[in-house]
Amino acid sequence: MNVKEANREYNLDIGEDSYSTIFYFSEKTESMPFFSYCSGHFFCNRNYYTVNRVLEGYLIIYTIRGCGILDINNKTYTLDTNSVVLIDCNIPHSYRTKEDTWELYYLRFAGRAAETYYTMISAPEFRVLHFKSTDNIRTCIEHNINISFIAGIRSSFIQNKIITDLLTDILLNCNASEKRIDESTKETLKAVDNYITINYQNAISLDDIAEHVHLNVNYLSRLYKTNTGTTIHETLLTFRINKAKDLLINTDMKIADIAEQVGFQSANTFIRCFKKQVQMNPLAYRQCM
Repeated sequence: MNVKEANREYNLDIGEDSYSTIFYFSEKTESMPFFSYCSGHFFCNRNYYTVNRVLEGYLIIYTIRGCGILDINNKTYTLDTNSVVLIDCNIPHSYRTKEDTWELYYLRFAGRAAETYYTMISAPEFRVLHFKSTDNIRTCIEHNINISFIAGIRSSFIQNKIITDLLTDILLNCNASEKRIDESTKETLKAVDNYITINYQNAISLDDIAEHVHLNVNYLSRLYKTNTGTTIHETLLTFRINKAKDLLINTDMKIADIAEQVGFQSANTFIRCFKKQVQMNPLAYRQCM
């Protein structure tokens, strides 16, 4: 069931084994380095999605299995097994199940030290982190969920320690998870993005792009995904959708003409892709803007 609220919209299509906890806190709790708004363990089904316009705090999403899609800052990221992301909830974003299932842990938190850790982990450029071992991340979030049964200020102290341990573990593993990108790889990634920018109105295949950068298709696909956290197809689709948004807002062009203008082979395909990414059809988007 789709639910619309002032700052968010969601379809909580999750399995019966899913659970979550919402925390209530005092002014004293808010003065601590860290405190939690909510956390949980979700078994997301095909139709699960959340659109957050502006919320307080920061959000950790840790993927156990399956796959999710995150849209933020006009970019699309794949959240696959053992991936971790730290999101600034003041930045509009959305996430959804990619195919049939997506099992995840999440924790939304704030506090006096939250911005400092966020800057060290996810700024200046947002990234998807991959760790060989995520046992400690899982343990910390499960522990945070379970302390909802502990009353009083003691709960706040424990929660502060858990989030400190969790963020410190993520920070210490950041360097190990980063892929060093040499100049040649940077030039290849830039060439792919430039090709999309110039040719998005035309029919583009992976073979076309691979030929343009003089690389094998499979190798290029892996290289791009490894270093950007998303696929070439997803980048192209997001670019086309963003161009379509501009035309929907700033022109009176027909939907079918916009579809053709931004490179879709049919209006039906455009409408389906637009709705999947934006959570509303093009006409509804135009009307609400």
